[in-house]
Amino acid sequence: PIIERNDAAVFSGGLWSGPRAVADLESSRFCDNLPSNIAGPWEAITPNIFSQDCDADGLCDYDEILSGAELDCTANGFPDDCDISSGASLDCNANGIPDSCDLLSGAPDCNANGIPDSCDLASGFALDCNANTIPDLCDISTGESSDIDSNGIPDECKPDCDGDGIPDAWELSQGIEPDCNNNGMIDRCDTAANPALDCNGNNVPDSCDLLENPKLDCDNDGQFDSCEIILNPSLDCNTNTRLDACDIADNALLDCDNSGTIDTCDITAGADDKNSNGHLDSCELNRGDMNLDGIVSAPDLALLLNFWGFVNPPVADLNQDGVVNAADLTALLGNWGTVP
Repeated sequence: PIIERNDAAVFSGGLWSGPRAVADLESSRFCDNLPSNIAGPWEAITPNIFSQDCDADGLCDYDEILSGAELDCTANGFPDDCDISSGASLDCNANGIPDSCDLLSGAPDCNANGIPDSCDLASGFALDCNANTIPDLCDISTGESSDIDSNGIPDECKPDCDGDGIPDAWELSQGIEPDCNNNGMIDRCDTAANPALDCNGNNVPDSCDLLENPKLDCDNDGQFDSCEIILNPSLDCNTNTRLDACDIADNALLDCDNSGTIDTCDITAGADDKNSNGHLDSCELNRGDMNLDGIVSAPDLALLLNFWGFVNPPVADLNQDGVVNAADLTALLGNWGTVP
């Protein structure tokens, strides 16, 4: 018999067996009875079918599954969509198929947590930094990806500025690559990214080179003197590979007229040095060596006295005030002797 849609087990139920007899049930189907059991003692002679209508579409679940109208991949007698809606089965990817069946059908679950990898990735439970649809930890565990520092992130996802396949952080931590300025970047990557940081092209930031040898930057402007000279050769007029400003700072006598240019360079450019002693005639004259013999002596005193009182004379106006007077005499006597 077919016993369907009864709402009580006793008196008005699908079948009630009295206490003095045992009912024999054979080849019967019970569908959507509430409850679906049978009151009283009974004995199943042959297999009977108990079913429900979980989706309330008026059709017995068993019949729908048997006809193929509903799927029951878990073979528990309930349509898959009812298992999913009731929470008996999970469907993380919302494809209408219980996750357990997806996995049985071959959906990857590399970490064996019972959840398809695609759902682990979509939920953020697992990471996939290389976008290969495989959780990173599985890439690492299978050897698909290396993880040299064992931080759970495939090496190909970590910064590798020099492209050698080894994460920068690991190379730095092991001392394989230097980071002289402690900025967390390999030195040669610093300089490759900004060549201006390495004017001498030695793959070491100039700031580090200068810390080791401050003499390479005589004017303390943070730049190699040699690089400044390459960019502007006029900064080293005597071509001694040192900035003229530093030469003058160390020896003021190299620039007797305080022009900022070494005297020998002034002379090379055309300034007078009639006695060819490497000193500007103008400086020697202003010291009182009016005959340019390299010494302030009696002949120079005679010349000064000869121009005494002259206004704007060709020589002897040592203080450049426009007239030869006592001030010039005092200056001459103060410079008496060999001109430095």
